[in-house]
Amino acid sequence: MKIGVDYYPEQWDKTLWSKDAELMAKTGVKTVRLAEFAWSRIEPTEGTYDFSWLDEVISIFSHFTYEFFILFWYFFYWFSFIFFKFLSFFRFFPSII
Repeated sequence: MKIGVDYYPEQWDKTLWSKDAELMAKTGVKTVRLAEFAWSRIEPTEGTYDFSWLDEVISIFSHFTYEFFILFWYFFYWFSFIFFKFLSFFRFFPSII
């Protein structure tokens, strides 16, 4: 049986990543799901991508032979302003929904 966790490195100080990986390995964790809600950090502005922090996390965790599941929810921070403006449109035209 494999034990896995969800880990949100973007929520933690970078200095904790190694210790977290070590502690998870000591408890028998073998699978880590990453980046589930991190798209705003991966694409901070439209068309600009930064995977460097994710590469670093994977590199650290790889020392402990983890399996990774990378799950991206494509909800862009910059898009949220457009999306909520779009939703407010339906407030005035509820019969469209």
